[in-house]
Amino acid sequence: MRLPNDFRSFTSTAVTICLLCASIPRADASPADPGVSFDDMKMPTLTLPYARVKAKGYDAKNDIYIFKNIPFAAPPQDELRWTAPQPPVKSESMIDGSHGPQCIQATKPGPFKVLGEALGMQSEDCLYLDVYVPSNALNKPVNKLPVIQWIHGGGYVHGSKDLYPGDMLLKTSKNSVIYVAANYRLGAFGFMGGATMEESGLPNAGLWDQRAALNWTQQYISLLGGDPQQVTAFGESAGGGSILHHITAFGGKQDPLFKRAILQSPAFDIKWDRKGAIERQFQTFLEKAGCSGQDVNCLRKTGREKLEKANDGLVLDLATLRSAFSPVPDGGWVRQSPPLELRSGNHWRGIESVLLSHVKDEASIFTDPRVLTDKQFHDYVNYYFPDRSVADGIERQYPPPEEDKTTYTTQFARLAILLNHSGFVCYVRNAADALAASGTRVWSLSYSVPPAKHGADIIPIFQPPPMLAPKTERAYRDPFRALFVSLAQFGDPNMLTRRLRDEDRDKETVADRLPDPWPQVDNSTDELGSVLEVEAGDFRLVNDPQNAQSACNFWMDVGASVTANGGFAPPDGVLTKDLAPKDQASKNYGGSLLPLSLLSNSPLHRGGARSCSFAVAWTHFPSHKDRNNADHTPNTGTAVLQNPFTKSPLDEQTRAKSGNGGKKKKSAAHLLDAPTRYVISPPHPLHPFCLTSGMNWLLVQPALMICDRRNTLLRNLAIGGAILEML
Repeated sequence: MRLPNDFRSFTSTAVTICLLCASIPRADASPADPGVSFDDMKMPTLTLPYARVKAKGYDAKNDIYIFKNIPFAAPPQDELRWTAPQPPVKSESMIDGSHGPQCIQATKPGPFKVLGEALGMQSEDCLYLDVYVPSNALNKPVNKLPVIQWIHGGGYVHGSKDLYPGDMLLKTSKNSVIYVAANYRLGAFGFMGGATMEESGLPNAGLWDQRAALNWTQQYISLLGGDPQQVTAFGESAGGGSILHHITAFGGKQDPLFKRAILQSPAFDIKWDRKGAIERQFQTFLEKAGCSGQDVNCLRKTGREKLEKANDGLVLDLATLRSAFSPVPDGGWVRQSPPLELRSGNHWRGIESVLLSHVKDEASIFTDPRVLTDKQFHDYVNYYFPDRSVADGIERQYPPPEEDKTTYTTQFARLAILLNHSGFVCYVRNAADALAASGTRVWSLSYSVPPAKHGADIIPIFQPPPMLAPKTERAYRDPFRALFVSLAQFGDPNMLTRRLRDEDRDKETVADRLPDPWPQVDNSTDELGSVLEVEAGDFRLVNDPQNAQSACNFWMDVGASVTANGGFAPPDGVLTKDLAPKDQASKNYGGSLLPLSLLSNSPLHRGGARSCSFAVAWTHFPSHKDRNNADHTPNTGTAVLQNPFTKSPLDEQTRAKSGNGGKKKKSAAHLLDAPTRYVISPPHPLHPFCLTSGMNWLLVQPALMICDRRNTLLRNLAIGGAILEML
């Protein structure tokens, strides 16, 4: 939504929307008191405010209950396509976990076809999660258990929670963690962007789904004996790349809802051109779906079969044989590529500890074998980076094989090392440098167990070794997995491996070869130091040559240059660069406002479930009871700026963006009994305040419109940090 030229017409629109707030009902009463009960067969039932969910199975050998296919949001289909995930539909019948389709997968012939088709039933109705819970967590535990929340990979176009059972993680912890895994929208359904999508839909819907699942954990995992204050986000490939997008969401102003993180091979492409390449991709999708020249509203009315066909037509970039989808800059959640946000300090500062890893050979399976000559390499680079100065700089950085025989001897190897730096290992270096500098404890790992290809390191995490596997193969898996579980359980990867050594004190094991302690990463030199290299029969500390700072700084320069050259850099995130000038680096940035069409397709207009849209601010009226018990100062001159979700004070930059430095504006005080303003990072649509508050209100980011019970529009309208008077 862009502001109309006539501000009065915008005011009228705002008032109209405000009047609609009165129809938002309060949260429905739950079927029964939330909690867990056991039936005559000793199977637990989880009672939620919107449904009762019976455990799907019990693993007697490991004493684990498994809850399958718990809905955490409404089906994002028809009018809810490309909108923020909405509250789950209330169910009157028992959910037994038997229904839980996968999100729509890539099925176009190519590297994704087999994986997509192997997953079975697919649907837009796919926002479900699984929970693996040790029985001791349900039987009045003394302490709440840490939680591992898995975000699956799959190139942002395929994958499912069902590929990753959590029993091995719980077994390694001796039933001292809980495991959660969720689906999220994929491909065009989850990672579309561009100017038109920003206007009429929701870019990066898949990231919003992931946050909805994380928010479900914050709200309900305590019912199952979990500790919402000890959540570890764990992801590989697209899952690891997604976690970086959560850490840098909204320029680091949004609490990612996890305390620790494990990123294996974080992956995504550098994207920046919201009005160019990203928009052209969206227009191509419109054309393939039969909606040429229209917008998201047409796609919401289009049959699923057409959309699936259009998705398949775009999911593989035929020019490069790589996935065509990944998170895209949208001026909101993704202001610019995460490395740029990390380097400019625009990331969340509350992460306690992180484990970062990559495999020895990340890129070869994604390298186009058709690139055999200098001309083909030149064309490949210019396809992705049409900015001539940037493309020329890349070709100088990766000269022809005959000029650099010490690093590579073929065009394939030349392209592979380029992709390794630009799409994988440098994200590990970027995160290590930024997070360590902000006080996060960081460990780094390199996985070299043959074949050491991308994705090989998740097998020993989730699967036991094959019966006929070599002894060394079987021996390293338990201590390797223990590193990850220990980070989630204790915030330190050393704790569980020490226990393994103590248990087998009388005999030598692979665990004995782990350094004790494994020190935090050393990023004081060009190569990362204290990196744990994992081999089938050995663990050793090394300096990691793959993500050398010299190579990764070059790609930081590339990202900064193309973003600034296009004018898409956020004003507080412009970086110095050598490949291109920085004049007018933010001229096209703009930032995205919540489209009115997104509201028109939400339950708000249908009088259904509660809906809180994108929000950067809300106002508490002292005359109303605050159900979240957030602190406020009804009769003083300064508001207490506190996030009601995290209970944490806001930083000075956010305080400044609220206008008036967080102080109340007296000109509006006579209307609503001196309202106290709170400015918070954009909450998820399922924010508990939205579901439990008796106040009727609507928030629009970054424009602020607030309704009280009397449907009075607050006279303060904050747009881009400015305060305007609405008379």
